[in-house]
Amino acid sequence: MKHCGKTTVGRLLAEHMGTPFWDLDDLIRQCYAQQFGLETAPSVRTIFRRHGKPGFHEYERAAVAEFERRLADSADCGVLASGGGVVENTPAVERLAARCVVVYLDEAPEVLFERVVAGGIPPFLESSDPRTAFLQLWSSRDRLYRRYADHVLVQNARPPEEIAAAVYDLIQEYTDAR
Repeated sequence: MKHCGKTTVGRLLAEHMGTPFWDLDDLIRQCYAQQFGLETAPSVRTIFRRHGKPGFHEYERAAVAEFERRLADSADCGVLASGGGVVENTPAVERLAARCVVVYLDEAPEVLFERVVAGGIPPFLESSDPRTAFLQLWSSRDRLYRRYADHVLVQNARPPEEIAAAVYDLIQEYTDAR
């Protein structure tokens, strides 16, 4: 979910593993810039506002394909911090779930809401009651995250370093079991 710490934890995990790190939002922006011949792409919020959810999902699928290309070119595995909404993009999330160990960083919705609105109300929460909209979104996404996740890691507002270490342990257990 948005602001659960995906990027921070992902970077720490990749550093610990000595593997490449990719952020799906960055890949979306790169795919967008490439399509329009831009030197610098707008933010993912701007892309979402310009193209709506269906258009944004197209860029998300292109970014997942780019991630797969980069992973195939890598001599090692890698870490991807997915966008919080990718779970609602069935083709994209199914490709990731088929190829990756998926870890859901589960955080209390109240904690996440406060983090989200600290940066301003994002376009997907623009309504007369952003809190209710967020809680509804969290509830529907939580079910999807759990469906696609190989592991659910309850964070309880622990520091990112501790979460990254726990994710590393989960991945080790998963790969050892295979």
